[in-house]
Amino acid sequence: MDYLKGLHTLMLEAEVCVPAIGQGIMAVQCREDDKELIELLRGINNEAASLACLTERSFLHRANGNCDLPIGGYAHRLDDGKWEFLAFLAESIDEPGITKRYVGNDPLKLAETAADELLP
Repeated sequence: MDYLKGLHTLMLEAEVCVPAIGQGIMAVQCREDDKELIELLRGINNEAASLACLTERSFLHRANGNCDLPIGGYAHRLDDGKWEFLAFLAESIDEPGITKRYVGNDPLKLAETAADELLP
């Protein structure tokens, strides 16, 4: 691995660079009627990750977001059991945008609040 020598890395905190919606979350899709596979997948499902994904996608949906909209969101559960949602939104790729932090018990409500506050 000599090609990694001299490589400089920097870990960016989510507050500095809010990730794209759903970035880092892996999803598995299967047929509705495949009960056996659904049962197997329940064993690897992470409820917190699922709720984080739903929260981020809820923010994207409320913003009518697509690949052209400069938008980011990062939801995760804090050590005290509350949820944090970091929301980023810019009017265009030429604008710096706004990042806001929301903390509470209901992550979906946090996404709703973020959309209400950040959307024009």
